[in-house]
Amino acid sequence: MLLDRSQPSFIVIARRRILRPTDRSPPHLQFAAITVLIDNSSSVINETLLLASFISTKIMKKKGNSLPPTVKRSAAPDKSQILAQIRDWVFDLDNTLYPADNNLFDQVDRRMGEFIARHFGIGAQEARVIQKRYFHTYGTTLRGLMLHHGLEPEGYLDYVHDIDLSVIGPNRALDAALHRLDGRKTVFTNGSLKHAEAVLDRLGIAGHFTGVFDIAAAEFVPKPEPACYQKMLSALVIAPDQAALFEDTADNLTPAAALGMTTVLVVPNGAAAADPAAERKPPNDQIHFVTDDLTRWLQMAADARETPKKP
Repeated sequence: MLLDRSQPSFIVIARRRILRPTDRSPPHLQFAAITVLIDNSSSVINETLLLASFISTKIMKKKGNSLPPTVKRSAAPDKSQILAQIRDWVFDLDNTLYPADNNLFDQVDRRMGEFIARHFGIGAQEARVIQKRYFHTYGTTLRGLMLHHGLEPEGYLDYVHDIDLSVIGPNRALDAALHRLDGRKTVFTNGSLKHAEAVLDRLGIAGHFTGVFDIAAAEFVPKPEPACYQKMLSALVIAPDQAALFEDTADNLTPAAALGMTTVLVVPNGAAAADPAAERKPPNDQIHFVTDDLTRWLQMAADARETPKKP
């Protein structure tokens, strides 16, 4: 059954409560009811409940447990119940708060390669190999350069973020969506504070954010290193079970989910529309929501939180 793309879809897959080491709860309580929400359309509810039951069964079997009677496979709570707990909205910056098709980060990517080529006096192709090897190994190219070559980060960050911001402009729809969404909003980026502030100003949304946790604040230990998330939560005084993280990189959501955060994967424009399964079946159970339109998702989240609870 294909989704009606004329209506906004709102999906949550495999919500999990992560136990802390001191938690002695029975094994079955490690999992919350798995739900799939697609607005309130009765035409797809049977399909969504079957999918929820299927995923729930798969996860429990993988863990070697059977589903206890107290876990309702068909439970599909209202969207407002899912999102009401969120008090902090944490956003990645590049390719998340602005669409990837603006190609802004492509400029940063190219300048990384240029910096390496100049610094080591090597060709562009060899520099590219080093750049990507360090990125895939350490989460950022900078981390690899610091560990293996003792590079001082400030000059590198200034160089790679010296880019043309004219490719992005004020996003009034995103501004309005952020305004409607109650709760604190912060930026969590592997980039620099200067770059983050410049992008937020250019988008016209800086006033919504109470802070930026950048790579320097993380002592240059980047996402997806778990220590980076712990430092961010501590510095910003955020309770993970009352926070949501938005990211364009799936691997960066896994540590957040392990800490109890709600996770939202932001995919390129049109990706979910071209493949309905992209929103209905995220790549792993650490990704709770997927959207190809951040503004629309925030609008739906605001709607859900404003919906009066039924008595």
